[in-house]
Amino acid sequence: MRIIVMIALAAGSVMSAPIANLYSTGQNSIDGLDERWTVNGGPAFVTNSSHYPFPLWKKTLVANWISPQADYDSSSDAPDTTFIFSTSFNMPAHFSSASVLMLVAADNALQDVQLNGISLEYLAAMTVLPGNTFPTRIIADGGAFITGFGPSMNIASGLRPGLNTLDFYVRNSATTTDNAGNPSGLIVAFTSDVDSIHAPEPASLGVLGAGLALIALLSRRQQRYF
Repeated sequence: MRIIVMIALAAGSVMSAPIANLYSTGQNSIDGLDERWTVNGGPAFVTNSSHYPFPLWKKTLVANWISPQADYDSSSDAPDTTFIFSTSFNMPAHFSSASVLMLVAADNALQDVQLNGISLEYLAAMTVLPGNTFPTRIIADGGAFITGFGPSMNIASGLRPGLNTLDFYVRNSATTTDNAGNPSGLIVAFTSDVDSIHAPEPASLGVLGAGLALIALLSRRQQRYF
């Protein structure tokens, strides 16, 4: 007599969901600070929207502006420099695919976006920013902050298991009499998706092991009859 045993194996399952701790700007505010972002390694402030530079900076429902300082007025200036806005997040230990879509606006201009220290090399152009006399390589100029967001940018590769860091290089242009009151800030809204692979539960592995042992036992018994 031949005995056929069929066992359903609980293989690893795939689950699709947003990246759990990837936060748009200004969405994790505690006492006016965005705990998920830094500026040049220091605190990132959720910009006070009760006065200047609002309404020049357009508010959105999905993200808030962050800045090197909490408040500006029409006569205050940020330095003529490049600020690095950074955020870190964790990817699952095992994932099959992932993507991140970003909507970005910056004042005065977005120069570069780097993932884990490597430039994503978005299409850039040379332009003379307000108050400058020299051209700067930028992805998008500050005009986008009036209408909401600039270009959408996608990250489809380069994400790795564990800790990942995104750096946004924001160029603040020189302040002149024609460019007085020159704040600097960034707003980013993320949409993300990751297909993570979940290993079988220990109980499932126990059932699998017992099933394999049963197959071996039945196989030995079967050999005795033939």
